[in-house]
Amino acid sequence: MLSGRPFTPQYATVDVGAQRPDVIGDPYQNIPEGLLFNPAAFRRPTATGGEVDLFGNAGRNILIGPSFRTVDLSVLKNVRLREKTRLQFRVESFNLFNRPNYQVPVFQLDNSNAGRVNITATEGREFQFAVKLLF
Repeated sequence: MLSGRPFTPQYATVDVGAQRPDVIGDPYQNIPEGLLFNPAAFRRPTATGGEVDLFGNAGRNILIGPSFRTVDLSVLKNVRLREKTRLQFRVESFNLFNRPNYQVPVFQLDNSNAGRVNITATEGREFQFAVKLLF
């Protein structure tokens, strides 16, 4: 099991593309149902000195996405053909229990789906069969 991928919440801006928010609360408290973090814990940075501050006080990669779990399994059988030659049969499985591993949630705070986990998941169960001649 791996912890999730870190990500940075941001606001979309026309000039520079992305703007870090100001943190005004704990993003992991009072989380609305169906969300991974509380978007109300952030606000758009306020203007300082007549100009808009492009970087809020939120650090880079301060939030963690859903955890990643997978079980991979390999089974092999060696069959001796000659003294120094053998044939190897392999069966390999990736994500054996077919657990979905979701991507990071919507991290654009000005999006109405901010904090919601995307439906997009990683690949499902895969099997691979192989025969190898070792000499």
